[in-house]
Amino acid sequence: MTRLRRIPLLRAVRAVSVCAAVVVPSMARGQDQPLAAPTDEKQVCIAAAEQGQSQRDDGKYRSARTSFLSCAQEHCPRVIAQSCTKWLRELDESAPTIVLGAKDERGDDLTDVKVTFDGVPFTTELDGKPLEADAGEHVLRFERERNQPVEQKLLLRAGEKARVVSVTMKSVGAPDQPQSASAGESAPATPAPEPALSTHHVLAGSLGVAAVAAAGVGVFFLLSSNREKSDAAGFRAGLGSSSCVNQSTAQCQSLNSDVTSQYNDMNLSTILFAGAGALAAGAIVTWLVWPKAEAPAPQTMGAIVPLRSGAALQVSGAF
Repeated sequence: MTRLRRIPLLRAVRAVSVCAAVVVPSMARGQDQPLAAPTDEKQVCIAAAEQGQSQRDDGKYRSARTSFLSCAQEHCPRVIAQSCTKWLRELDESAPTIVLGAKDERGDDLTDVKVTFDGVPFTTELDGKPLEADAGEHVLRFERERNQPVEQKLLLRAGEKARVVSVTMKSVGAPDQPQSASAGESAPATPAPEPALSTHHVLAGSLGVAAVAAAGVGVFFLLSSNREKSDAAGFRAGLGSSSCVNQSTAQCQSLNSDVTSQYNDMNLSTILFAGAGALAAGAIVTWLVWPKAEAPAPQTMGAIVPLRSGAALQVSGAF
Protein backbone atom coordinates (compact mmCIF):
# COMPACT_ATOMS: atom_id res chain seq x y z
CA MET A 1 0.00 0.00 0.00
CA THR A 2 1.51 3.35 -1.01
CA ARG A 3 1.51 6.53 1.06
CA LEU A 4 -1.27 8.03 -1.09
CA ARG A 5 -3.59 5.18 -0.13
CA ARG A 6 -2.74 4.97 3.55
CA ILE A 7 -2.97 8.70 4.49
CA PRO A 8 -6.80 8.93 4.35
CA LEU A 9 -7.07 5.83 6.55
CA LEU A 10 -4.79 7.28 9.20
CA ARG A 11 -6.53 10.66 9.09
CA ALA A 12 -9.86 8.94 9.66
CA VAL A 13 -8.46 7.07 12.62
CA ARG A 14 -7.08 10.29 14.06
CA ALA A 15 -10.52 11.92 13.70
CA VAL A 16 -12.14 9.01 15.51
CA SER A 17 -9.52 9.26 18.24
CA VAL A 18 -10.15 12.97 18.72
CA CYS A 19 -13.89 12.41 19.08
CA ALA A 20 -13.24 9.66 21.59
CA ALA A 21 -10.94 11.97 23.51
CA VAL A 22 -13.74 14.60 23.78
CA VAL A 23 -16.56 12.20 24.68
CA VAL A 24 -14.75 9.94 27.11
CA PRO A 25 -13.73 12.68 29.60
CA SER A 26 -17.37 13.83 29.95
CA MET A 27 -18.43 10.26 30.82
CA ALA A 28 -15.53 9.58 33.13
CA ARG A 29 -15.55 12.63 35.39
CA GLY A 30 -15.01 11.93 38.97
CA GLN A 31 -12.58 9.04 38.36
CA ASP A 32 -9.05 9.16 39.71
CA GLN A 33 -7.24 7.58 36.69
CA PRO A 34 -5.89 9.96 33.98
CA LEU A 35 -7.89 9.88 30.79
CA ALA A 36 -5.07 10.74 28.34
CA ALA A 37 -3.54 7.24 28.34
CA PRO A 38 -6.02 5.60 25.90
CA THR A 39 -5.59 8.49 23.49
CA ASP A 40 -1.80 8.18 23.80
CA GLU A 41 -1.99 4.45 23.01
CA LYS A 42 -3.97 5.17 19.85
CA GLN A 43 -1.46 7.77 18.79
CA VAL A 44 1.30 5.25 19.34
CA CYS A 45 -0.55 2.71 17.18
CA ILE A 46 -1.03 5.27 14.41
CA ALA A 47 2.63 6.27 14.52
CA ALA A 48 3.71 2.60 14.44
CA ALA A 49 1.53 1.94 11.39
CA GLU A 50 3.01 4.92 9.54
CA GLN A 51 6.55 4.00 10.50
CA GLY A 52 6.08 0.34 9.52
CA GLN A 53 4.88 1.28 6.04
CA SER A 54 7.83 3.60 5.51
CA GLN A 55 10.26 0.91 6.64
CA ARG A 56 8.60 -1.65 4.37
CA ASP A 57 8.81 0.67 1.37
CA ASP A 58 12.53 1.21 2.10
CA GLY A 59 13.20 -2.55 2.16
CA LYS A 60 13.78 -2.66 5.94
CA TYR A 61 11.52 -5.65 6.48
CA ARG A 62 12.78 -6.63 9.91
CA SER A 63 12.14 -3.16 11.36
CA ALA A 64 8.79 -3.01 9.57
CA ARG A 65 7.76 -6.31 11.18
CA THR A 66 8.45 -4.87 14.63
CA SER A 67 6.34 -1.79 13.87
CA PHE A 68 3.44 -3.80 12.41
CA LEU A 69 3.45 -6.14 15.41
CA SER A 70 3.14 -3.06 17.64
CA CYS A 71 0.13 -1.63 15.80
CA ALA A 72 -1.61 -5.02 15.41
CA GLN A 73 -2.31 -5.29 19.16
CA GLU A 74 -5.85 -5.48 20.54
CA HIS A 75 -5.63 -2.12 22.32
CA CYS A 76 -5.10 -0.37 18.95
CA PRO A 77 -8.09 0.92 16.98
CA ARG A 78 -9.75 -1.88 15.11
CA VAL A 79 -9.14 -0.48 11.65
CA ILE A 80 -5.44 0.05 12.46
CA ALA A 81 -5.04 -3.43 13.95
CA GLN A 82 -6.69 -5.08 10.93
CA SER A 83 -4.51 -3.14 8.49
CA CYS A 84 -1.31 -3.97 10.39
CA THR A 85 -2.25 -7.65 10.51
CA LYS A 86 -2.79 -7.62 6.74
CA TRP A 87 0.54 -5.88 6.19
CA LEU A 88 2.27 -8.52 8.31
CA ARG A 89 0.95 -11.26 6.02
CA GLU A 90 2.13 -9.35 2.96
CA LEU A 91 5.50 -8.84 4.63
CA ASP A 92 5.95 -12.61 4.93
CA GLU A 93 5.77 -12.86 1.12
CA SER A 94 8.03 -9.89 0.35
CA ALA A 95 10.80 -10.22 2.94
CA PRO A 96 13.86 -12.19 1.68
CA THR A 97 15.26 -15.01 3.81
CA ILE A 98 18.77 -16.47 3.97
CA VAL A 99 20.18 -19.76 5.25
CA LEU A 100 23.64 -19.31 6.77
CA GLY A 101 26.36 -21.95 6.87
CA ALA A 102 30.06 -22.19 7.74
CA LYS A 103 32.70 -24.92 7.35
CA ASP A 104 36.27 -25.40 8.53
CA GLU A 105 39.26 -26.36 6.35
CA ARG A 106 38.31 -30.07 6.52
CA GLY A 107 34.78 -29.39 5.31
CA ASP A 108 33.08 -29.99 8.67
CA ASP A 109 30.03 -27.84 9.47
CA LEU A 110 30.36 -25.18 12.19
CA THR A 111 27.36 -24.15 14.27
CA ASP A 112 28.71 -21.94 17.09
CA VAL A 113 29.32 -18.95 14.84
CA LYS A 114 28.29 -15.36 15.54
CA VAL A 115 27.03 -13.42 12.54
CA THR A 116 26.48 -9.68 12.24
CA PHE A 117 24.29 -8.07 9.58
CA ASP A 118 25.71 -4.68 8.54
CA GLY A 119 27.44 -4.50 11.91
CA VAL A 120 24.30 -5.39 13.90
CA PRO A 121 24.07 -8.76 15.72
CA PHE A 122 22.09 -11.15 13.53
CA THR A 123 22.44 -14.67 14.98
CA THR A 124 24.70 -16.62 17.34
CA GLU A 125 24.02 -20.12 16.02
CA LEU A 126 23.87 -21.63 12.55
CA ASP A 127 21.06 -24.18 12.74
CA GLY A 128 20.15 -24.38 9.04
CA LYS A 129 16.87 -22.47 9.42
CA PRO A 130 15.99 -19.51 7.16
CA LEU A 131 16.38 -16.07 8.70
CA GLU A 132 14.46 -12.99 7.62
CA ALA A 133 16.60 -10.21 6.20
CA ASP A 134 16.27 -6.85 4.45
CA ALA A 135 16.40 -6.24 0.72
CA GLY A 136 19.41 -4.47 -0.72
CA GLU A 137 23.20 -4.76 -0.51
CA HIS A 138 24.59 -5.94 2.83
CA VAL A 139 27.71 -7.27 4.54
CA LEU A 140 27.64 -10.42 6.68
CA ARG A 141 30.51 -11.03 9.11
CA PHE A 142 31.10 -14.54 10.50
CA GLU A 143 33.08 -14.76 13.75
CA ARG A 144 34.23 -17.75 15.80
CA GLU A 145 36.66 -17.93 18.68
CA ARG A 146 39.17 -20.34 17.11
CA ASN A 147 38.80 -19.21 13.50
CA GLN A 148 39.61 -16.21 11.41
CA PRO A 149 36.61 -13.92 10.78
CA VAL A 150 35.10 -13.90 7.30
CA GLU A 151 33.07 -11.16 5.61
CA GLN A 152 30.63 -11.87 2.80
CA LYS A 153 28.92 -9.24 0.65
CA LEU A 154 25.55 -10.05 -0.91
CA LEU A 155 22.62 -8.40 -2.66
CA LEU A 156 19.20 -9.56 -1.49
CA ARG A 157 16.09 -9.07 -3.59
CA ALA A 158 12.51 -8.72 -2.40
CA GLY A 159 10.75 -12.08 -2.37
CA GLU A 160 14.01 -14.08 -2.50
CA LYS A 161 13.62 -17.09 -0.22
CA ALA A 162 16.07 -19.49 1.47
CA ARG A 163 19.19 -18.14 -0.24
CA VAL A 164 22.17 -20.17 0.98
CA VAL A 165 25.20 -18.17 2.14
CA SER A 166 28.08 -20.46 3.19
CA VAL A 167 31.70 -19.57 3.99
CA THR A 168 34.88 -21.45 4.89
CA MET A 169 36.58 -20.32 8.11
CA LYS A 170 40.28 -21.01 8.52
CA SER A 171 41.82 -21.72 11.88
CA VAL A 172 43.68 -18.93 13.63
CA GLY A 173 47.29 -18.92 12.43
CA ALA A 174 46.62 -21.18 9.44
CA PRO A 175 48.53 -20.12 6.30
CA ASP A 176 46.70 -19.17 3.12
CA GLN A 177 48.49 -21.90 1.13
CA PRO A 178 48.22 -25.58 2.06
CA GLN A 179 51.13 -26.88 4.07
CA SER A 180 53.54 -29.41 2.63
CA ALA A 181 53.49 -32.97 3.84
CA SER A 182 54.94 -33.24 7.33
CA ALA A 183 57.62 -35.67 8.35
CA GLY A 184 56.35 -39.22 8.52
CA GLU A 185 53.78 -38.66 5.78
CA SER A 186 54.87 -40.14 2.48
CA ALA A 187 54.25 -37.92 -0.52
CA PRO A 188 52.89 -39.59 -3.66
CA ALA A 189 55.77 -41.28 -5.45
CA THR A 190 56.60 -39.80 -8.85
CA PRO A 191 58.67 -41.65 -11.46
CA ALA A 192 62.27 -40.46 -11.77
CA PRO A 193 63.28 -38.81 -15.05
CA GLU A 194 64.59 -41.30 -17.60
CA PRO A 195 68.40 -41.09 -18.18
CA ALA A 196 69.62 -39.93 -21.58
CA LEU A 197 71.47 -43.22 -22.30
CA SER A 198 68.64 -45.52 -21.29
CA THR A 199 67.79 -48.60 -23.33
CA HIS A 200 64.71 -46.82 -24.61
CA HIS A 201 66.69 -43.87 -25.97
CA VAL A 202 69.60 -45.96 -27.32
CA LEU A 203 67.37 -48.40 -29.20
CA ALA A 204 65.10 -45.73 -30.69
CA GLY A 205 68.14 -43.63 -31.67
CA SER A 206 69.93 -46.58 -33.26
CA LEU A 207 66.92 -47.48 -35.36
CA GLY A 208 66.60 -43.88 -36.48
CA VAL A 209 70.28 -43.63 -37.46
CA ALA A 210 70.08 -46.95 -39.34
CA ALA A 211 67.03 -45.69 -41.23
CA VAL A 212 68.88 -42.55 -42.31
CA ALA A 213 71.95 -44.58 -43.39
CA ALA A 214 69.85 -47.02 -45.40
CA ALA A 215 68.07 -44.18 -47.12
CA GLY A 216 71.42 -42.55 -47.96
CA VAL A 217 72.85 -45.74 -49.50
CA GLY A 218 69.61 -46.21 -51.41
CA VAL A 219 70.00 -42.73 -52.91
CA PHE A 220 73.57 -43.64 -53.95
CA PHE A 221 72.44 -46.78 -55.80
CA LEU A 222 69.54 -44.91 -57.38
CA LEU A 223 71.92 -42.28 -58.78
CA SER A 224 74.26 -45.05 -60.00
CA SER A 225 71.37 -46.79 -61.76
CA ASN A 226 70.41 -43.56 -63.49
CA ARG A 227 74.02 -43.00 -64.62
CA GLU A 228 74.25 -46.53 -66.03
CA LYS A 229 70.94 -46.07 -67.78
CA SER A 230 72.37 -42.97 -69.51
CA ASP A 231 75.51 -44.92 -70.59
CA ALA A 232 73.37 -47.71 -72.03
CA ALA A 233 71.30 -45.18 -73.93
CA GLY A 234 74.55 -43.74 -75.38
CA PHE A 235 75.69 -47.18 -76.58
CA ARG A 236 72.32 -47.84 -78.18
CA ALA A 237 72.48 -44.52 -80.02
CA GLY A 238 75.81 -45.50 -81.62
CA LEU A 239 74.59 -48.95 -82.66
CA GLY A 240 71.79 -50.06 -84.77
CA SER A 241 68.57 -51.40 -83.34
CA SER A 242 69.65 -54.99 -84.17
CA SER A 243 73.42 -54.72 -84.07
CA CYS A 244 73.83 -56.74 -80.84
CA VAL A 245 71.32 -59.44 -81.63
CA ASN A 246 73.12 -62.79 -81.27
CA GLN A 247 76.52 -61.01 -81.33
CA SER A 248 79.24 -60.90 -78.68
CA THR A 249 81.31 -57.92 -79.70
CA ALA A 250 83.05 -55.75 -77.12
CA GLN A 251 80.51 -52.93 -77.55
CA CYS A 252 77.62 -55.35 -77.11
CA GLN A 253 79.19 -56.81 -73.98
CA SER A 254 79.64 -53.29 -72.52
CA LEU A 255 76.00 -52.48 -73.30
CA ASN A 256 74.81 -55.67 -71.62
CA SER A 257 77.00 -54.94 -68.60
CA ASP A 258 75.56 -51.42 -68.23
CA VAL A 259 72.00 -52.68 -68.51
CA THR A 260 72.61 -55.43 -65.96
CA SER A 261 74.25 -52.96 -63.52
CA GLN A 262 71.39 -50.53 -64.02
CA TYR A 263 68.78 -53.10 -62.98
CA ASN A 264 70.88 -54.38 -60.09
CA ASP A 265 71.40 -50.87 -58.68
CA MET A 266 67.70 -50.10 -59.11
CA ASN A 267 66.76 -53.26 -57.20
CA LEU A 268 69.26 -52.46 -54.42
CA SER A 269 67.98 -48.89 -54.04
CA THR A 270 64.41 -50.17 -53.81
CA ILE A 271 65.39 -52.68 -51.12
CA LEU A 272 67.32 -50.04 -49.18
CA PHE A 273 64.45 -47.55 -49.31
CA ALA A 274 62.05 -50.21 -48.01
CA GLY A 275 64.48 -51.10 -45.23
CA ALA A 276 64.88 -47.42 -44.30
CA GLY A 277 61.10 -47.07 -44.01
CA ALA A 278 60.88 -50.14 -41.79
CA LEU A 279 63.69 -48.91 -39.54
CA ALA A 280 62.08 -45.47 -39.25
CA ALA A 281 58.77 -47.04 -38.30
CA GLY A 282 60.52 -49.20 -35.72
CA ALA A 283 62.19 -46.13 -34.19
CA ILE A 284 58.85 -44.31 -33.91
CA VAL A 285 57.06 -47.28 -32.38
CA THR A 286 59.90 -47.88 -29.93
CA TRP A 287 59.82 -44.26 -28.81
CA LEU A 288 56.05 -44.13 -28.33
CA VAL A 289 55.16 -47.51 -26.88
CA TRP A 290 58.21 -48.26 -24.75
CA PRO A 291 57.00 -49.01 -21.20
CA LYS A 292 57.46 -46.12 -18.77
CA ALA A 293 59.57 -46.53 -15.68
CA GLU A 294 57.40 -47.22 -12.67
CA ALA A 295 57.90 -45.60 -9.32
CA PRO A 296 59.72 -47.81 -6.82
CA ALA A 297 57.41 -49.69 -4.55
CA PRO A 298 57.29 -48.37 -0.97
CA GLN A 299 59.42 -50.37 1.38
CA THR A 300 57.95 -52.01 4.42
CA MET A 301 60.12 -52.45 7.48
CA GLY A 302 59.50 -54.66 10.47
CA ALA A 303 61.01 -54.79 13.91
CA ILE A 304 60.46 -56.80 17.09
CA VAL A 305 59.72 -54.54 20.06
CA PRO A 306 60.27 -56.08 23.51
CA LEU A 307 57.44 -55.68 26.00
CA ARG A 308 57.14 -56.48 29.68
CA SER A 309 54.81 -59.38 28.93
CA GLY A 310 56.58 -60.60 25.81
CA ALA A 311 57.32 -59.05 22.44
CA ALA A 312 55.45 -57.41 19.57
CA LEU A 313 56.09 -57.16 15.87
CA GLN A 314 56.06 -53.56 14.65
CA VAL A 315 55.58 -53.01 10.91
CA SER A 316 56.02 -49.59 9.28
CA GLY A 317 55.73 -48.42 5.72
CA ALA A 318 53.07 -47.73 3.11
CA PHE A 319 50.42 -50.33 2.37
